[in-house]
Amino acid sequence: MSRMPLIVTAAVLVVAVVGAGVAFVLLGGSTSRQQVTPATFAVVLASATQRGVRELVLEPGTYPGPWQLGVAHAGLTLRAAAPGVRVVAGDGAAALRLEPGLSDCRIIGVQLAGSGPAIEALIGANASLSQITAGGDILINGARLVIAGSEVQGAITIEGQGSLVLEDCRLLGALAVRGGSADLHRCRVAVHTPILTAITVTSGQLDLDAVAIDGPDGIVGSVGIALAPAATATFHDVVVQRVATGLHADSARMAAINGLTVSAKETAFWWQGARDPAWSWQRLHLEAPQPVHGVEPPAQTAEGARPERLAQVPQATGNGNH
Repeated sequence: MSRMPLIVTAAVLVVAVVGAGVAFVLLGGSTSRQQVTPATFAVVLASATQRGVRELVLEPGTYPGPWQLGVAHAGLTLRAAAPGVRVVAGDGAAALRLEPGLSDCRIIGVQLAGSGPAIEALIGANASLSQITAGGDILINGARLVIAGSEVQGAITIEGQGSLVLEDCRLLGALAVRGGSADLHRCRVAVHTPILTAITVTSGQLDLDAVAIDGPDGIVGSVGIALAPAATATFHDVVVQRVATGLHADSARMAAINGLTVSAKETAFWWQGARDPAWSWQRLHLEAPQPVHGVEPPAQTAEGARPERLAQVPQATGNGNH
């Protein structure tokens, strides 16, 4: 009996095992993870999810933008292997563009820079970002973003029923809600001239929990929070300082205040419209030449926002990328 078939079979098995081992090494020790460099990123990204790759580990370097992530990248994680991963786009394009159909996408530890917005998130996109530095504006149009442990150096605009959750972040530009919602936890909003209003809600929902708002040193006309008639807001342990007017609310719905401290150069709490007697306003501490305008003075306490909650807010300045 010939032994040739047995030898051929053994050879095939050896090749298969060696091939699997090579694939294992190339994918960084796991068939679901692959390391990339700026030179290989675009090619690998194009087919990553089709090949079962769930995580791209980014070596430090400058990656050409824009990154465009859509339905083909659902479930993908892009993670910086070390500090120094920069995405740079030119010609006014967004460094990161999140397109309709994107879901369950995570981006960790990257810097987004260029001549245009840092992020443009379109209707239906759903992604989470952490430990990022956004060097420009963030535009959210009907998308849902969760951003944690990060610094945003531009403005954030939410419209088209978009949704944003910010956790443990520092925002150095203005926040505007024009339909949709913004939910901030343990965040600092620190704006400077020529920005006059730190947070504006034209329509939609604003929820602040352990948030510090630093205005542009109380210049004339500066406002910490401006709420239009179609705005709804809740505040829990919020401090507003270095502004001319702390809160400017025009017939807005503010069902709950539980800890608000305002230090303003002119008016701490400017209100227009009726106040629902069922609303719960507690622990208000207002310091200004005119503490309250347009509403019966709410009961003030010495406490206001709780210091132990405000201690969880990031400092006014950081050290760049996390």
